[in-house]
Amino acid sequence: MTSARAAPAGRERELAELLAAFASARLGELRLAFVSGEPGIGKTTLLDAFAAHIELSGARALRGACYDDTRREAYTPFRAVLRDLRRQEEHAQWPPDLSAWLRGAETAIDQRQLPDSIVDVLTDASQRAPVALLLDDLHWADEASVRLLRHLMRVARSAALMVVAAYRDTDLEPTDPFEAALLELNRERTARRLPLRRLDPGAIRTIVEAVLDAPDGSVTPGALDVLQRASEGVPFFAEELALHAREQGLWSIAADGRWHLPLDAGTALPPSVRSVIGHRLQRLTARAHALLTVAAVAGRAWPLPLVAEVSRELGDDLSEFGAALAETSARRLIVERAPLHEESVGAIDTFMFAHEQIREVLYAALNPIRRRAVHQAVGLVLERASGDDASLLQREALRLAWHFSRGNDVRKAGHYALLAAERALRAQAGDEAAQL
Repeated sequence: MTSARAAPAGRERELAELLAAFASARLGELRLAFVSGEPGIGKTTLLDAFAAHIELSGARALRGACYDDTRREAYTPFRAVLRDLRRQEEHAQWPPDLSAWLRGAETAIDQRQLPDSIVDVLTDASQRAPVALLLDDLHWADEASVRLLRHLMRVARSAALMVVAAYRDTDLEPTDPFEAALLELNRERTARRLPLRRLDPGAIRTIVEAVLDAPDGSVTPGALDVLQRASEGVPFFAEELALHAREQGLWSIAADGRWHLPLDAGTALPPSVRSVIGHRLQRLTARAHALLTVAAVAGRAWPLPLVAEVSRELGDDLSEFGAALAETSARRLIVERAPLHEESVGAIDTFMFAHEQIREVLYAALNPIRRRAVHQAVGLVLERASGDDASLLQREALRLAWHFSRGNDVRKAGHYALLAAERALRAQAGDEAAQL
């Protein structure tokens, strides 16, 4: 496993930047860093590594986090920070009213004085040892905590203190208190912004071998390719998929010590991955969810006109289609991409899911009746768009057969399966034709 001194795989540069900023904070220069990214990208893991490094040098890492169900509870992350500090400094003298407030006596302190009292305790602690406040999941921050963070950055500029604020940039709402404060906080001259990107295969290999306790270089390229494609570079997904495969008995170790996986090992999502994705989808409006369910049936990549026309075919309300598209794009559930095939029906304005697992979760959760209806509607729209163009119908035949078969339209499914088989034969693809 990763040692306390090692950087998380693929995050060496980001850890180095945090440590460089903390070196300035040690000299009495307040510092602020933002760590952002999608769920599972490794924000908390980076904070853990940073904490391990600075604690080895005698500094204090104080942790606080926000939660979806506590966003109306004032000062949630700072209460946790103060409790952490109290555990580390049992004998430090605190104002009695602040101590009572921390124990739950909300009226023990004048609320107007509370922000200054908290800042005073933190700055006093930084005089005894440099302090880093690690505030996680600030996209769920309550308004009082955001105000306190802004206040701290204004009045504690000469403290040996650093704030590391981690948040999901995919989950921020325009009405969230932290979203409103980001613009102001980003203007801080000393602020660093560290957006975390998806990892390359080399970093994924390191992560997988660590969670499996496998020797370095022992995971085969084929197994790595399975996990890289399934996780798409999201470290949490890669870890969970590797562990899930082990629980299912899918890993095999050859005589030479090499670890192998079957090619379909990444197709079954573990509950932990489904939970992360499901939480993101729960925050969608009904209009956005309706758009994505149609898109999930259409495929990983889908032309926007196709999804709009299918929605119309189903009788869905299209008056807010543009708003739904903007919402799902802003949440980075979908991204725009170049068309897969210029000759495909409706190949302009092509979008795709940001992660294949998002599509899988949406598709699996669809009501079977709705799923059949959407498949049938996709088939009908593709069929109409092809018109009387025989060559285009031939190219789309396999896709049409697939959608009509899942829409329980046996007649059309059989017709297009036959067309697809004939095309395969003409292309001398006998094996493909035999399967059809």
